[in-house]
Amino acid sequence: MLEESSGTSLCQIALDPDDPTGCGGLCALETEACHLVDKARGVRVCRPLVAAACAARQWRCKNGFCVSEHARCNGSIECYDRSDEMYCDCVLTKEFRCGQSISCFPKAKLCDGAIDCWDGLDEINCTPECPDYQFTCTNGECIASSRFCDGLADCSDHSDEPTGCEGGCNAHEIRCSNKRCIPRILRCDGRDDCGDNSDELQCP
Repeated sequence: MLEESSGTSLCQIALDPDDPTGCGGLCALETEACHLVDKARGVRVCRPLVAAACAARQWRCKNGFCVSEHARCNGSIECYDRSDEMYCDCVLTKEFRCGQSISCFPKAKLCDGAIDCWDGLDEINCTPECPDYQFTCTNGECIASSRFCDGLADCSDHSDEPTGCEGGCNAHEIRCSNKRCIPRILRCDGRDDCGDNSDELQCP
């Protein structure tokens, strides 16, 4: 229940039922704060923010509350309005920033198997590339290039045994050293299409 400036109580439908302040998202985050004025009846009012100074080593949230300066952009929400994790300027030589300039994390947390960013950006595109002498499975595993197309699935996702590894090649195909068939047009195109690089050997 919100109370109007006239002193009469008026029930309003909450815009944000999860608003931790208790005013249901009806207060303007930038200029108002929610205050409980009658605990027995649960009456709350939106009042203009009073710009009281934060103590030394504190940071002001957009809704006026003060939090530790170390709370700013540390990946943990401390302000009710989440403003302590918005528009973060990270030290990009040591940190990375999540999508939409949200939060800063040490670079050691990139691709560590645990999602730290709200949008999961720290765990996207983490598949490592294998050395040239190895085959990169679709799931990121590395196996010896000689095991590609050898009739046995060495990658746990079986991506080292794709269609074309067995049987005779068609007229428009060539057979790789590992017995895989690939289109003849791919020979000597500068890419390892066979998986063992045999299509790029003895090229003019």
